[in-house]
Amino acid sequence: MTRKTTEFDRLLGHRIRKARLLRGLTQEELGRIAGVSSQQIQKNERGENRISAERLNRISKQLNMPAGFFFDERPEGDKDDTFYPSGKTLQLAAEIYGLPDARIAKSVGRLVAAINTAWETKNA
Repeated sequence: MTRKTTEFDRLLGHRIRKARLLRGLTQEELGRIAGVSSQQIQKNERGENRISAERLNRISKQLNMPAGFFFDERPEGDKDDTFYPSGKTLQLAAEIYGLPDARIAKSVGRLVAAINTAWETKNA
């Protein structure tokens, strides 16, 4: 039995597209990674087809994006896109996740947190 796609499928597809673009991949390249055609990727990105957990896991690993990135849902009733990180924020996050050493990524995260704290203190 084929299940109808949902709003979640559309949002998941939107996240897959963002991750793909952050990595500078075409739909064809992502399809090769996921083991499907570029047409299937296009349908996934539009939310027209559901995506399996196995395929999403493969995409997540190949794009070096945490699986949680794809499941960051909007709060119920929120129709405002400002809930989602901007393209620049996502690009920065992708760069941090792409660092070759997890210790460096943690240090960058601590640095950003310290800057934010200093900024909030200064402007309080």
